Amino acid sequence: MVDFQGQSFIFWTSAALLTLSVPIAIIYAFIVDNYLKGLMVIVYLSAGLFIAFVPNWPWLNRNKPNWQPDTAYKDPAQENKKKDLNKRRKN
Repeated sequence: MVDFQGQSFIFWTSAALLTLSVPIAIIYAFIVDNYLKGLMVIVYLSAGLFIAFVPNWPWLNRNKPNWQPDTAYKDPAQENKKKDLNKRRKN
């Protein structure tokens, strides 16, 4: 699972690159006089972004949040073990 800062980085990087790819694709398609090649610029960039950001890469998970421990549920078996250990220590 990617942390919050990694998610923000992915969002803004993807938005910026996809926004920049449209004018680049239009200019390229105009120069080569082929609409399909301009469309392929956007498709290749989208595929590259998919490969770069969809898997859970370690470099996207550098700032793990420190969650508080879950104290709402206590396992009865663990509680019994703790009680048994405390009784043994006292004896």
